[in-house]
Amino acid sequence: MLQVIDRESNVGVTDQISKMLQQHIVLLSPGSRIPNEVDLCKRFGVSRMTVSKAINKLVNEGRLYRIRSKGTFVKKPIHKVKSIKVLLPGPGSLDPSCRETEVFRHCMHGVSHEAHKLGIRVETVLCTHDHRQESMNPGQFRGLRSDTNVFVPSQWWHPLFEALSESNCNVVMCNNQEAVATYEKYMHNWYLLTLDRIGATEEAVNYLVNQGRKRIFAFSVYDPHGCNDPRWQGYLNGLSNNHIEFDPELSMEVKLFTKESLDFKQIFQTLKRIFLKKHFDALIIPNMWFINVVFELIKELDLRVPEDLALISIGDSPEIIEAPVPISAMSLPVHKLGEEAVKIFNRDIFVSGEKVFKFDLIERESSCKGAGAVQNPGLQPQINYVNPNISLL
Repeated sequence: MLQVIDRESNVGVTDQISKMLQQHIVLLSPGSRIPNEVDLCKRFGVSRMTVSKAINKLVNEGRLYRIRSKGTFVKKPIHKVKSIKVLLPGPGSLDPSCRETEVFRHCMHGVSHEAHKLGIRVETVLCTHDHRQESMNPGQFRGLRSDTNVFVPSQWWHPLFEALSESNCNVVMCNNQEAVATYEKYMHNWYLLTLDRIGATEEAVNYLVNQGRKRIFAFSVYDPHGCNDPRWQGYLNGLSNNHIEFDPELSMEVKLFTKESLDFKQIFQTLKRIFLKKHFDALIIPNMWFINVVFELIKELDLRVPEDLALISIGDSPEIIEAPVPISAMSLPVHKLGEEAVKIFNRDIFVSGEKVFKFDLIERESSCKGAGAVQNPGLQPQINYVNPNISLL
């Protein structure tokens, strides 16, 4: 029960309120919300400015914390983050010779680099023995302590979401904007590092239109889990922004389970048929898996790049740079995601939220003659992943 202000005291009103609030919050559990400022003003008979000063004093002392539009809460005792668990798909995920995990390894570099600076241990957790989702064991994540820190690199780990949610541990997840309502119910208590692939594809369309391209082809990629393709939405947004009517014949739906499930021969035949009919002058490549089939089309039809066909990729990689004609890309230095994850875990209080990462355009020969193979600085330097702070569980 809060006491009454003593107007005759030599102690200032602000300090009196701070002391009474301090006595009150020791009876509350961490995370409990204290009365709002309006109620406290009525309770003490003082101005809102006085109450705000009293609360700020306790915030500065580390006893309370504010969340905008939600209120003021009792802070947990400050603790030093000792370790972070990073989920790996399976054995060999950090092998530098495996090109398909290149982007993930750069993200991992960001985690280990920032954790090393802060003296935080990184524990890598193998989630399968064969890189297949059906081999995951959610049971290994049930019963984790609520202060356990888990970094989830993407929505690929969705079979574990329920178990992680039930454990109420701290989760930071890289979000590719592949919204699925079934998974979103688990994410509201997590911190999302969102890769703005919608915006990246939208900007790619804007760029191609500014280069004089009017017939832009795009793939619509979807998977059996019902994930929406954010690149497709970005493509439609880009057309709309530039007052270009959507032509369904300038697109191709591709059902994506795994790379091995893609029928590249069929994709090539369909792509060739569409080009011979529509003569598109630009093509957006969704990821590196589609590079070979695109250049097979260019070779068979004797097309010139970028004179006849401009290319741009959503995402960057060595395969993009080392293609027969270096491909322009919407690029994101992914090591920043790993660094940001560690910073979020290292805050005094873990709260849910979101940070959106924008992509930058890297011009290369595929869209701008004379641009050369401009190296993406986010992919450099070569990284040595042997780190004494990392243990493989």
